[in-house]
Amino acid sequence: MTTASTDQKFIYIPADDLKRDKHLGSGGFGDVYRGTWVSRRFQVAIKVFRVTDFEIEQQQKEIMREISAMYCIRFEHVLNVFGACAEPGYHALVVEYMPLGSLNDILKNDDIELSWLDRWSIVNQMTKGINHLHQLKPSPIIHRDIKSHNFLMKWGPQNDNNRFIVKVGDFGLAKFRSDTNSQPTSVGLVGTLLWMAPELFDSESKHTKASDVYALGMCFWEVATRCIPYEGMNMPSALLHVHLGHRLEVPSDVPEDFKEIIRAAWAHDPEERPTCFLLLEMIDTGMTPLLSSNSSTANYRWPHPISGSRHSITFSTDRLNTSSSMSKTDKSGEERVTTIKKYAALASIKFCDQELQDSDMEVIGNELSINSMCKELVLKNNEITPDGVQPLSEALSRNSTLKVLNLSGNPLKMKGAACLGSALCRNSVLVDLRLDSTRMGDEGARKIADMLRANHTLVYVGLNHNQITRVGIDFLSIALEINNNLQSIDISSNEAGVDGAKSLGKMLLHNRNLCKLYVDRNEIGDVGFMSIFDGLKKNATLFKLSVGNNNITDRTLDTIISLLKISGTLTTINLRGNKLSQVAQNKIQQAADLRKTCNVLFRNK
Repeated sequence: MTTASTDQKFIYIPADDLKRDKHLGSGGFGDVYRGTWVSRRFQVAIKVFRVTDFEIEQQQKEIMREISAMYCIRFEHVLNVFGACAEPGYHALVVEYMPLGSLNDILKNDDIELSWLDRWSIVNQMTKGINHLHQLKPSPIIHRDIKSHNFLMKWGPQNDNNRFIVKVGDFGLAKFRSDTNSQPTSVGLVGTLLWMAPELFDSESKHTKASDVYALGMCFWEVATRCIPYEGMNMPSALLHVHLGHRLEVPSDVPEDFKEIIRAAWAHDPEERPTCFLLLEMIDTGMTPLLSSNSSTANYRWPHPISGSRHSITFSTDRLNTSSSMSKTDKSGEERVTTIKKYAALASIKFCDQELQDSDMEVIGNELSINSMCKELVLKNNEITPDGVQPLSEALSRNSTLKVLNLSGNPLKMKGAACLGSALCRNSVLVDLRLDSTRMGDEGARKIADMLRANHTLVYVGLNHNQITRVGIDFLSIALEINNNLQSIDISSNEAGVDGAKSLGKMLLHNRNLCKLYVDRNEIGDVGFMSIFDGLKKNATLFKLSVGNNNITDRTLDTIISLLKISGTLTTINLRGNKLSQVAQNKIQQAADLRKTCNVLFRNK
């Protein structure tokens, strides 16, 4: 098995090394099969080209060059190209096999339920894949034929955020496509008509990153609605509809943030569409509330339709009833212990809103000590006190697998925070700690700060709604000046005030790792915001700052515009719910537009 010729940088796979098992479908290039790369004993997808595509020698050379470029790209959300076969009468592309098929297949499958968190995760991964192609140096790749059929899917690892893995495919060969659905326009451009941006039907037009973004917007609409674009409308009417600036209706039950990314992506003027990079920031903003939400829509994890025991399990009083759910009203202590033990060996365990008590923590702690599979433990909104935290903390000191711990909504108070902090000084694997609404106060924040000085693995800490004043914020800020691994901290809905904001500003001068800072609803006002600005003058890592609902007024206008000019890293500033006039908002938006890489959010949620 050898690499192709000097200018063809892919693995040449002989035809007799490929075994076709099942016909999966036909497309613009030819037929697609599930198959086996025999010498590697590896399952692959085999795309067999129509022979006519190779009858012209120059066309064959161009296709081989494109395959070479595709082969060199390795990214988690781009379909892997393993090699190609080029023999007389038989030409095939060998790529990664994705068992679930295309996004279009998933959307048409009524047996696969999709929560809004699933949808956000899907569009996030789609956009990451296209963004990677657009960012390639020195030659960015324009996809040219983005549609739901060209995103391939498989089951993801056992965590809530990525139930599916999504990868973009067919990104280098769209210009050679010859099927009837992917048609050239009157100016010779190729793409699938119903996903094509309106400017592509004008004379002298060409595919751009912006036209790719428009097509992404169409895919976002598909994900939101699970419908076929312009179904029931003939092609000329649909194209006229688009050309006149009209768009598909977005149903009222689609979340506002999701509507926002759809409408931004399919803006009529290409200049008004965000880049994929900015789209990712908008998606991150939309996903963040869901990741910490108490709603069953966000947390319910629809089961994979396959056998196996490593699925996550969620217990919540507002979820759909299943044979394994545990109602907080119909389980005695003994039955509850039995249920906990039954599911304690899973990779992701959730016992939410169950009125779990301290005695239950002894059981969970014991199981956690011996469980070598659990990576996520969510115990939100129970009745766990400092006494219950003790056995859990002891288990954390010994556990070597848990990555995510969520104890939000439990009355842990200062003692519980202290106990956890002590354990996490010794823990070397946890990366995500959520302690929102745990009543820890300033002394609890101090214990968490002490832990952050010693811990070297945490990348996210959530301390929302904990009655932390400037005193506790000061403890945390000092710790973050020396912490070199935390990337995101959420201290929203506390009482930082002006003095707390000053501490945060000082921290930002020294911290070299923090990427996201959430300080919403902290009464920092204009003076506090200016203090944070002072810290950002020399900061080179923060790319998201959220200061919503902080009584920030037009007095900060020049400061915000200066921040947009001098910060080389900020990509998102959340100013929602403040007291900025429309005139000020317009000026800030103009400054952001000039910079082009920063998204400023004003709309109240």
